Amino acid sequence: MASRTSSSERVPALLVFLEGAGAPALADFLARQRWYAARGRRPTRVAVLDGAVLDAPAADWPSEPLVLLILVETEADRYYVPLTARSGGRPGQQEIVGTVDGVALGDAHGEPEFGRRLLHACATGRVLGGVRGRFVGHWSGAAAAPDAAACREIAVALLKGEQSNTSLLLGGRLIAKSFRRPRPGSNPDFEIAHFLTIRSGFTHTPGLAGWLDHEAESGEPTTVALLQPFVENRGDGWSHTLAGLESLANVLAGEPPTAHVEAGEHRLRAVGSDLLDDLRALGTVTGELHVALAAPDGPPAFRPESISDADVAAWTGQVAGETEAALTEATRRLDTLPDPARESVAALVERWPTLTGPWLDLSPLARDGCHKIRIHGDYHLGQVLRTGTGYVVIDFEGEPARPLAERRAKGSPLRDVAGMLRSFDYAARTVLAGRDAGDRSALAPWLEAWERQAREAFRRGYLEAAGRSPEPLVPAAGARIEQVTSVFELGKAVYELRYELSHRPAWAGIPAAGIARILDAMRHRP
Repeated sequence: MASRTSSSERVPALLVFLEGAGAPALADFLARQRWYAARGRRPTRVAVLDGAVLDAPAADWPSEPLVLLILVETEADRYYVPLTARSGGRPGQQEIVGTVDGVALGDAHGEPEFGRRLLHACATGRVLGGVRGRFVGHWSGAAAAPDAAACREIAVALLKGEQSNTSLLLGGRLIAKSFRRPRPGSNPDFEIAHFLTIRSGFTHTPGLAGWLDHEAESGEPTTVALLQPFVENRGDGWSHTLAGLESLANVLAGEPPTAHVEAGEHRLRAVGSDLLDDLRALGTVTGELHVALAAPDGPPAFRPESISDADVAAWTGQVAGETEAALTEATRRLDTLPDPARESVAALVERWPTLTGPWLDLSPLARDGCHKIRIHGDYHLGQVLRTGTGYVVIDFEGEPARPLAERRAKGSPLRDVAGMLRSFDYAARTVLAGRDAGDRSALAPWLEAWERQAREAFRRGYLEAAGRSPEPLVPAAGARIEQVTSVFELGKAVYELRYELSHRPAWAGIPAAGIARILDAMRHRP
């Protein structure tokens, strides 16, 4: 394959290379990526499902690099892997996948021209013919589409730190997100963003500018990329909360915990009121999000439905099954964990027989006439941005490890509430873990008290806002709300434990201790 051949002539040879001699290099590339599901295990099979050229749309655009939109399949999953090809073996700034006949193949996200062409394809509704299907660009119409000149000149920067997707900043105005593990069907991040942009007055989310679908010869379209307005922010809710907690810890580090609970609570409110006010505002935004998603006149995929006894049984069974599976995994991996995570996990495993019981009770959801709606599905402090005026909710994709149908299913909004409450626990434990042993013993009671106040502030803001829903979203009584939320918290903590055991063993003690506390609280609830 000579570098002087045209783009259309190059593509088949490049795809043959990726499925043949280049397959080992592509497998190695996948295994190195944070978004690769089987992290640390190299795929044994890599097949190209489809590929298309995202070519320069006009003669006044740069002809190089050649940009390829690629869908590949391993033995266990499928991935969206846009690539660039540069003649002369020049790699540019991106990570190299392989080289063939003097042509360097690299990750397209490190090449600015990819972002410019993607923007133009979405803005103009381009249709890119592939080998076994096509890629189709779309624009939402919520804002004016940029013209060709604006697309060609826009600055493009790769954003760092993501785990499950890859994003580009386009001119400081748009975020282009590539869904690295796409599934046939609408990605919930696109679907919910589209609903909130087109059908809702909810303003605490970036909205939707455009998207890119892959359409196979049969079956549903697959969302592979999303374009959203960039939101000026001061960081995500996680970093904002950690900074506030660190400041609080610095003030309280020299103060012994008071024996009087009321005095201690008053002292915490006095020095940490700004952060608690923020979390109450976050609760309000969360409630308003659920009210928007509960609109009774939405399309069928969004229309609220009464929670049935069958829903309650299915959700309860899921939490129970996943809890047992997590404890089995924790027992199997116990000896491989580092201290102090091993101590917390071992304590949970040892106490497990005394903690189990008939406390997984979600029946108030059906008994009180609550409704299930579309929800965020992976809600925590890292999924909200702190702006100058409040919070913006992002990333509606759901928990990436779960099947797409499950992530698109309607559920109780208290699942989102539970996820955020778990995030407060993570924040407090993270700050505590960063202190020396002497500080930890002194600060632990303060941070436990802070978490109680944070939970109460968030819940207060949430329930006030959620109460304005035309359909009931939560049980009528506070005790029943607490009961249901604790079951969903257990489910989230179990998910966290399995994640940490697989990806961050040193962190496994945080969800392990959380599981024990949640079960203890369930056990002693009247």
